[in-house]
Amino acid sequence: MTTPEPSPYVGPRPFEVQDQKRFFGRDREASELLSMVVAHPVLLFYAQSGAGKTSLINARLIPMLREAEMEVFPVTRLRATLPAGTDLNEVDNPFAFSAMLGWAAPEAGATEGSAPPARLMTMTLKDYLASRPHQTDDFDEPMPRVLIFDQFEELFTAHPEHWQKREPFIQQIADALAADPLLRVILSIREDFVAQLDPFAARTPGAYAGALPHGTAGR
Repeated sequence: MTTPEPSPYVGPRPFEVQDQKRFFGRDREASELLSMVVAHPVLLFYAQSGAGKTSLINARLIPMLREAEMEVFPVTRLRATLPAGTDLNEVDNPFAFSAMLGWAAPEAGATEGSAPPARLMTMTLKDYLASRPHQTDDFDEPMPRVLIFDQFEELFTAHPEHWQKREPFIQQIADALAADPLLRVILSIREDFVAQLDPFAARTPGAYAGALPHGTAGR
């Protein structure tokens, strides 16, 4: 009996890293993104909703970054599933807290929504990254590390009652970059929210904007 070939389609969800062998095309776009990440400390990656940003990052860009000997943190978002009983009024910055939850849960083997380390509630991005030593390459040299923020428009749609914390969060990204010349940051955002980042542009010098071509499809 012949085993049927696995379907190349994953349904309505985005492709994940483990789906890389089922993800076809987008090689040129992924190569361009890789070059941008290497050359610029901050990459603002934007396209219209549904253009396939998340799938391209997961199934093509992340494997390429790892092949280039870069340490890639788990993709994170600014709207995390908060542990039961969490009071965001007790958190220094809800956007930073959400991002660090996305990094800390896989690190600790915890599940989404489980109790986070209490230290995350008052930690900055710079301090959190400093607490995690760089991975090293075959020559025992520290590897560049990459932070990927998916659906970065959540800076404007999540936690609206904490809108005053948006600019301090962008400053935290800038501070982390200043502290670590090997750090790279990818901000993946819907095109219709890009203009809302303009007031914060001065906080992230060296940022580069890259767009997916219109008309590409996927998630």
